[in-house]
Amino acid sequence: EISEKLDSISSSAFNGSHNFTRYFSKPNETFSVSNGVLYSKSKLTLYHCPEGYRGTCVVHKDAVKIEEKAFDNCTQIERIVLNNIVRIEDNAFNGCSNLRKVTIGKETQLIGSNIFDGCQSLLSIEVKKGNMYYKSVDGVLYSSDMKRLIYCPKAKKGVFRIPKSVEYIDDYAFYDCILLEKVILHKDIKQIGIEAFTGCKLERK
Repeated sequence: EISEKLDSISSSAFNGSHNFTRYFSKPNETFSVSNGVLYSKSKLTLYHCPEGYRGTCVVHKDAVKIEEKAFDNCTQIERIVLNNIVRIEDNAFNGCSNLRKVTIGKETQLIGSNIFDGCQSLLSIEVKKGNMYYKSVDGVLYSSDMKRLIYCPKAKKGVFRIPKSVEYIDDYAFYDCILLEKVILHKDIKQIGIEAFTGCKLERK
């Protein structure tokens, strides 16, 4: 049982836990728990989802921020629905090896670096209509104007053709996309980011 005065928790403090509810049976001045997930008292920030969380995690409707490594090594989560999240910090979903789909809400304005490292089962990123900053086409994440290719899910297979509108490929965009056989670029691409294709096993011709 956690003291009501506790005001700081390491992201690895409850490794292997399935649910935070049993640790917070008394009201706490800094944290709150909803559906087994740890939030700030106001629920505006999601701090940590326990590693043992299973199935689909629907983020609380009041939450606007996902903290760095909030879902670190949540290997049994298959889907995450982000609802009204505005900001997703770096490495937020690292190691979610069974994550298959992420739904980004229309309010999201900032997505941090390398947020899906180790998400080898990820098939699709969906962005809800009305988002002014991001767009999804065939499960791939782009800027809303389609000039930046931000992230290709690691479980994408076969041949992928970069859309003609894309001018920039982000850092780590295709990192460890080992199931892709070929990526077809075009002559108008201006910049390819750091380690954009590292770990890929693409055909060479």
